[in-house]
Amino acid sequence: MKKIIAISALLLGGALVPAGYAWSQAAIATPAAQLIETRQAGQDVVYGLISDMKAAVAAKADVKGFADGAGALSRWFHNFPSLFPAGTETGHNTKVLAAAFSDAAGFAKAAEEASAAAGKLAEIAKTGDQAAFAVQFQALGQACGACHRTYKERN
Repeated sequence: MKKIIAISALLLGGALVPAGYAWSQAAIATPAAQLIETRQAGQDVVYGLISDMKAAVAAKADVKGFADGAGALSRWFHNFPSLFPAGTETGHNTKVLAAAFSDAAGFAKAAEEASAAAGKLAEIAKTGDQAAFAVQFQALGQACGACHRTYKERN
C-alpha cells in the first residue's frame, strides 16, 4: 500500500509540475499585460479629454474648466514613457511601433514635448483666454501627432 501511495504521489506531483509551471509563466506575463492595458486605458482617457477640448474650441466655449484636465495630460505625457519597458513591445493588441523601444530617447523627448504643450495649455485655461487656448490646443495636437506618426502603428 505504501508503494501505491508513493507512486501515486510521484505521478500526481509530475502531473502538477507542468500545470504549476504554466500558471507561473502566466503570472510572469501579467505585469507586461497590465502595463499595456494601463497605457491603452490612459490613452482612451486622453482621447476623451482631447475630444471635449476640441468641442469647446469649436464652440468658443469657456475653457477655464479644462485647467485641471490639461494639467493631468501634462503629468500623463511626462510619465508615459515609463509604461514602455522591455517586454511590452508586442501582444495584447498594442499598436506601439518598435521605434518606441529602439529610440527610447526620442520617444521620451516626444512625450516631454507633449507634456510641455499640455502644461502650457493648463496655464492658459486658468486665464480663460479662449483664443489663446485654441492656439495652444493646436500646438498640443501637433505634439501628439508627431509622437503618433513616429511611434504608433497607423490603422
